[in-house]
Amino acid sequence: MSVSLYDTLGPDSVSYIINHATLSILFTAPDKIPGLLRIAKQLPNLKVIISIDPLGKQVKPLLHAWSADKGIELYDMAECERFKEACSE
Repeated sequence: MSVSLYDTLGPDSVSYIINHATLSILFTAPDKIPGLLRIAKQLPNLKVIISIDPLGKQVKPLLHAWSADKGIELYDMAECERFKEACSE
């Protein structure tokens, strides 16, 4: 299932949609990740966040530590592509 989220709806609507659709994986832009991690307590089904763009070298370790603290795995698309290549060998 694919569900679109619009940040113009506000954080309450975003958490409602994520929970109502029982989403466990989200694909998002890097600038949206901090907002999702801030409301992670309200998102019990969320297990993985995948950034559609590369994470900056300076913020990547911080976001990984923060997401790990919230019990959420964090990847970017390049990492997912490497997983796919490794699994298809």
